[in-house]
Amino acid sequence: KNKKGHVSLLPHTRTEVYGLDSSSTQMIGWEIKKLNIDRQWTYSEGKGLVVAVIDTGCDLQHVDIKNNLLKGINLLDNSKDPQDDNGHGSHVCGMIAAENNGLGMVGVAPQVKILPVKALNSKGDGSLQDVINGIIWSADAGADFITMSLGTSNTSDGLEKAIAYASLKGSVVFAAAGNSGEKTEILYPARYKNVISIGAIDEHLNRTSFSCSGEDLDFLSPGHNVFSIAPNNGYAIMSGT
Repeated sequence: KNKKGHVSLLPHTRTEVYGLDSSSTQMIGWEIKKLNIDRQWTYSEGKGLVVAVIDTGCDLQHVDIKNNLLKGINLLDNSKDPQDDNGHGSHVCGMIAAENNGLGMVGVAPQVKILPVKALNSKGDGSLQDVINGIIWSADAGADFITMSLGTSNTSDGLEKAIAYASLKGSVVFAAAGNSGEKTEILYPARYKNVISIGAIDEHLNRTSFSCSGEDLDFLSPGHNVFSIAPNNGYAIMSGT
């Protein structure tokens, strides 16, 4: 259980991918092929939309995403950039918006702009207050979407109010349901009514065993063996909601 006032990344698995770098021929992940996302790119690649990723930051120099990064914020240290010292935040940013540049990998919406919001430290832990501040900051910065792969088992008045504020400003808020298995209740903030909670499916489009479930689960989306960027122009495969 989380200590009160504390949030952390959900438990997830990570495998480094060696022998592949940002000059390698672009891979298109199963999550894009299986859901025919690449066919939608003729209509839109997400141009003009802004997604705030509240996480461990992003690798600000990764060649596969740097052109799609807006100036974010480091809530742990305002004097520093939101540089990722964990790897999870980069992975999420890449999954959303890695460039369709023929190299490395490509995100589901390769023309979306990302606001990297560093609210979690190198271990993936953070304070609830920093997450609350991150939600408010993202809404004020004009984020169309706010996404969080973090959670706590405790509800919080401040968190609920921050999400209500973001919704009022027009931001659509997403959060991971949780990775503790189907017998476990969905975590906060995913459990709030005005947050879209996401569980995980695997390559066969089956719900993963680690995905929390229940009445409050809104959608299932790819979350097993997903390939994306890692710090230092690297790549990794991760699983989680």
